[in-house]
Amino acid sequence: MKVPLLCRIINGTMNWSLTLLNSSEVSESNTWHLISVIIPLVYFLIFLVGTVGNSLVLAVLLRNGQVNNTTNLFILNLGVADLCFIVFCVPFQATIYSLDDWIFGPFMCKAVSKLGGLGRRGGF
Repeated sequence: MKVPLLCRIINGTMNWSLTLLNSSEVSESNTWHLISVIIPLVYFLIFLVGTVGNSLVLAVLLRNGQVNNTTNLFILNLGVADLCFIVFCVPFQATIYSLDDWIFGPFMCKAVSKLGGLGRRGGF
């Protein structure tokens, strides 16, 4: 979508003209700032709800000792895998949207990638 631009600064002087720019050129910085705030908040809510929910599932299964059949064993495995994915991957994924660079170093980059792959496949 093209939007009109009435004022453009070129070489320190203001040029008043009617030019058409793509809407992405006009609002790119505002959109990036909005994404860098909203997406980490959404990830925080996912982290909070997922951690509490999966912890409750694990507490019920382990406290009552109901891991004696196959269905409950699979539910236990899924809860552990999901909890590990939420704890080890979601916070790091949220920082990707809020920071420009990866600040955790090459080891954590590989570790988060591998743990995320294991968590997504339920292989913990």
